[in-house]
Amino acid sequence: MNSTAPNRRPTPPAPEHVADDLQRIRLLTREMRASEKRIADNGRERRALLRELRLKHVPFRTLAEAAGTSEQAIYKDLRHGRTRTA
Repeated sequence: MNSTAPNRRPTPPAPEHVADDLQRIRLLTREMRASEKRIADNGRERRALLRELRLKHVPFRTLAEAAGTSEQAIYKDLRHGRTRTA
């Protein structure tokens, strides 16, 4: 018979290691939230610039090349931006 029971729980880590890991989780979560906010802010600014440039008749192809994406993605981004801000 195997000396290790399948339902045996592992030994919990020392409390000081848990506290350090929990603090690291808190820090990472704060950094993730800050990054998400920056991404959202950048997206709003990008859409505003795209709208401005479209009003100046800059072609979708030119915008797509500058953004490193497809014309369809630019169109969707502009449409999405109008829908969300309206």
